[in-house]
Amino acid sequence: MFEKFTDQARRLLSLARQEARRRGHEYIGTDHVLIGLIEGAGDLASHALRDAGLSGRSLRGEAEKLIPNGPSDRDPEVMPFTPGLNRVIDLARAEATRLGDDMVGTQHLLLGVLGQADGVAAVILTAFRVDRQEVRRRLLVALEEPPQS
Repeated sequence: MFEKFTDQARRLLSLARQEARRRGHEYIGTDHVLIGLIEGAGDLASHALRDAGLSGRSLRGEAEKLIPNGPSDRDPEVMPFTPGLNRVIDLARAEATRLGDDMVGTQHLLLGVLGQADGVAAVILTAFRVDRQEVRRRLLVALEEPPQS
């Protein structure tokens, strides 16, 4: 299912799973992915979120206000994606295709999160007054810049 995802994108989904487990949730949602995105190791997606004034701590705090942590004794073997996260993944795949990329990366997943009009990640971004269109624009500009050597 994720063979067309970069190693970084797969790592992000693993971080999201860890965040969901840490919070005692039995599912992986857009909030878990958003936290994983900002905590990414210096990729364009994490830079775009940090440039918007966000931090992992602030996102996590807002996420915990919206959806409280569950019992810590839960550790489900299978953690399904929420319908919202499935939509984000579909949007990410569409963004990769639109941009002419063969693989879905973290930047595409961020574009998917930004394109999702509802859901926990959208509520969090709204709470921080993040201009999703501006973050999208800046990310697309950064994707067009040649890598610095």
